[in-house]
Amino acid sequence: KLLEENKNAYDELKPRLESAIALNQIKQLAADFKNWRRNVYNPKVEKILSFSLVFQQRNTLNIAEDRLKKIQSDLKRLEDAGVIKKEDTASLLKKAVQELNQAKGLNKQAEALVTKILNEEFFPVTPSPNLTNIDNPDELKISEKKNSLSVKSLIEESLKHIKTAYRLFLDIGKIVREKLSQ
Repeated sequence: KLLEENKNAYDELKPRLESAIALNQIKQLAADFKNWRRNVYNPKVEKILSFSLVFQQRNTLNIAEDRLKKIQSDLKRLEDAGVIKKEDTASLLKKAVQELNQAKGLNKQAEALVTKILNEEFFPVTPSPNLTNIDNPDELKISEKKNSLSVKSLIEESLKHIKTAYRLFLDIGKIVREKLSQ
């Protein structure tokens, strides 16, 4: 549906482009195209990207959790063998678990927000009579844009927590290597 709408806009602009010969016509066409991209195309792309990012990040979280389980398993074997003590890595492991839990929580928030945004777009609520008397109809668009940016910021924050967890994984690895070399 989105692609069809974009094709229709392009089909409207194409004859104007082909017939534009004066500089002012070309400038007006460029301004119209720029406005269309900003007001129509970019918000659609933001929603698609937000949706994709949320669900792609699930894969990243699954990989990180699998890595955590492997690290926990390896640490348990090393503890049982007496190579390391639980307290050598326990605080770092606990922090890594907390970081991944925070990342998961932020991802769930982003997923709920993107689902809400898309649900509102696909299944719009019938406007109440009060909404038809809005002085600034762009107010509705502004709140939508804020939500799209919030999805992006939630994903970015979640990725920071995943990155921190991996840094903690590396620190655990350094401790294990030091113990193995003793």
